[in-house]
Amino acid sequence: MALFNQFQDYFGPTDIHKIETTYRFGEPLVRLSFHFIQRNKSQIKKNIHSFNPETKTELHFCDYERANYCNVIEQLVASIPLDKSIFLLGRYSFDDYYLSFRFQSTKEGNRFFYLIGNRKIEFLTAHKSKGLEADYVILLQCNKDIYGFPSLVSDDPVLNYVLTESDQYPYGEERRLFYVAITRAKKKTFVLYDKRFPSVFVDEFLHPEKITEESYLKHPNANKKWTKRADQFLLKLYNEGKSIKYIAAKMGRSQTSIVMRLSKLKQ
Repeated sequence: MALFNQFQDYFGPTDIHKIETTYRFGEPLVRLSFHFIQRNKSQIKKNIHSFNPETKTELHFCDYERANYCNVIEQLVASIPLDKSIFLLGRYSFDDYYLSFRFQSTKEGNRFFYLIGNRKIEFLTAHKSKGLEADYVILLQCNKDIYGFPSLVSDDPVLNYVLTESDQYPYGEERRLFYVAITRAKKKTFVLYDKRFPSVFVDEFLHPEKITEESYLKHPNANKKWTKRADQFLLKLYNEGKSIKYIAAKMGRSQTSIVMRLSKLKQ
């Protein structure tokens, strides 16, 4: 980010021409996506608006249970007019894993499609979707998980030595990628998330009152089941007088998760 928002510091007086008009999508997606991306104060400030004020683009969040995941996608596809194009987008190339067991697939050159409800629908990663558009977008697996969206995979710690402060906003790059994903649609974007553990990005839209600083911490074991061995280790640390914050960091879980598990073990 510093290469852009501190450009003048390195190269001197600079003319800045902002691209603030979108020709793809309209309200309320313009307003919602703008608010989301501008949470990072290091982003260059823009006033995004649609070329046509009458253009309408919706943003809809759909929860699912693992058992009916494919059914939800099938129902969404069935609700979309036959003459409209659809993208299936994932954070990773394996986000279509469960779809592969249910729907037939086909490959045309470097493009990959699923046949859902007699319709051929292209699957792409969010990265590959940059610069592309469809009438409708179904964004898959927006969960709080190691390979969720945002991804909890840690960058190499060495990077912290070369990144500026503006580059280190929590999930800064993931936030920009999520923005790309939800703004590929002309008519409507559907964001799918597991109701048991929605990602922090989903909570920002649906439950902003729940967002705290801890919401952006990376907890690699957040969605793993508690094992007998993990319980024993938790009790050992607790009985040694370690703080909840220390235990949470040691076990790769949130402080809330640690408190709740301790409460259950003490019953």
